[in-house]
Amino acid sequence: MRHTGAFPVGAVTFDVKGVAENVVSGALRRARNSETTVRLDGPAANAVGDPLMTRRILENLVDNALLHGGADVRVRITNDAGRTMIRIEDDGDGLPPQVRTRVFERFNRLPGGAEGLGLGLAIAHALAQAQNGSLRLEPDPVLTRFVLELPAPTTERSGAIAPPANAPRE
Repeated sequence: MRHTGAFPVGAVTFDVKGVAENVVSGALRRARNSETTVRLDGPAANAVGDPLMTRRILENLVDNALLHGGADVRVRITNDAGRTMIRIEDDGDGLPPQVRTRVFERFNRLPGGAEGLGLGLAIAHALAQAQNGSLRLEPDPVLTRFVLELPAPTTERSGAIAPPANAPRE
């Protein structure tokens, strides 16, 4: 196990799509509206990091999209230049401009938001960095889109693949 920042990370190669499938199926069970869709697109993909941290990040982003976004939430996985990218997007009204620049700050909440303490995105951002990854809000004129980037496995890092984080959410 190694330490990055304040978070201990036991980096393993894991099945990103398997983790995302579990998050999406849980989100569908928690959706408040039967009209809501949560879709997963993209190829099978692996990343190097911590599958439980990744699950927590994805749960936070998908839950936020369900709570604050539109009726269509999409999780898309791609591989690009040694990175595994997971995009979470919704078709809601988007984030107000005054919030976008501070979206990953602790205690930052949406104006008029009734739920949460404003810690979820700050924690998700820290968990991404702890895995040598990144989390950012990607500008888009129509969608709200967050992008989680994690290192993809290389031949030097090949090894056993950890199973998806299947523990049921409590």
